[in-house]
Amino acid sequence: MSPMPASASEAIPYLNSFAPNPASLCDALIDIFSKRPDMATVLVPTYARYLTHQEYQRLSSQFPAMVHLLSGYQQIFGALQAH
Repeated sequence: MSPMPASASEAIPYLNSFAPNPASLCDALIDIFSKRPDMATVLVPTYARYLTHQEYQRLSSQFPAMVHLLSGYQQIFGALQAH
């Protein structure tokens, strides 16, 4: 990704192009969070519904400090997808 978004509002249009492909979306989120972990509080809730269990695991292993944030959204959207 180039250049790095300065804010979540700049990152959202970029990430929207990846939303249909969970693996690519996860790659883009990893790229952003590795440089701007502060964006996680906005971007995880925005894109959580597009991630699969595998992507949640990838993000959790890359960013251990975000495990609680990620697992909360994984539980919410996992329950919604089950219905």
